[in-house]
Amino acid sequence: MLKNNLKFERRSKRFDMTQKEVADAVGLSVISIYKIENGQGCNVETALKLAKLFNCSVHDLFELEEVE
Repeated sequence: MLKNNLKFERRSKRFDMTQKEVADAVGLSVISIYKIENGQGCNVETALKLAKLFNCSVHDLFELEEVE
């Protein structure tokens, strides 16, 4: 499963952005941002756009959780 830190970054003091602001900045819908934050997947292009927006690496936003 893919774990992400998008919601944490978005709400951090450094950015303090709404889902709408993030969606507008990367050209997605608010529903898409909601789904990504809730672990429903993200394509590579979107992951790269989000990493650029938050000035971090894709690995800082997304990581694989170990499956037991």
